[in-house]
Amino acid sequence: MDQRTHWTFAPYVNAARIGGYGVFLDLNRDAYSCVPWAIVSALVARDVSTVRDSQITALRRNGLIVEAECGAPCTLVERRAPNAALPAPWAGPAQAASVKVFPACLCAADRLASPIRTVVEDRMNARTHVRLATLEEARAAIAAFHGARSWYPRSYNCLFDCVAMLAFLRSSGLRATWVFGARLYPFAAHCWLEVEDVALGEDIAHLRAFTPLLAV
Repeated sequence: MDQRTHWTFAPYVNAARIGGYGVFLDLNRDAYSCVPWAIVSALVARDVSTVRDSQITALRRNGLIVEAECGAPCTLVERRAPNAALPAPWAGPAQAASVKVFPACLCAADRLASPIRTVVEDRMNARTHVRLATLEEARAAIAAFHGARSWYPRSYNCLFDCVAMLAFLRSSGLRATWVFGARLYPFAAHCWLEVEDVALGEDIAHLRAFTPLLAV
């Protein structure tokens, strides 16, 4: 393979360093991959002389890298985990908030019938029509959402609840940042919402184990 060829991450593929590995989030396949950091480091440095052709071929076949056009570099995600979190309150009785929470949950169920790439694309396109919530607005939204969410007949799941919470915020003209992350040893993936570097409805001790791979 021509060592002068430059490579970049494929569209909708993000990567970050976690310990001695490069971890990929591939929205096209809704999959995570892990390779030795030396390979990713070589791609970022644009010097793959130390990387075997078979390794480059494997990355290409799995849709993680493509030949760079116009010298586009490989760019790593370097976002840090949030500094604090607003924990989810104890669920209370479904009050007036259920008028917006239940439709938001139904909206999330409908959206998640589509591939995750489509859900993220829709999220990116919708950001211009709403403003980022303040921390106080986010605090009130968490209390309202979780007060009614326990009455919706679906188990808690980070992906579903993030999409539902985003729909709930959008009903009030607000938004939050949606973050995807992963950890190793053992491997786990997670997503959460943030406002002003504060995670919403999360346990910060649990969240600090995750390295962000995408924020939209």
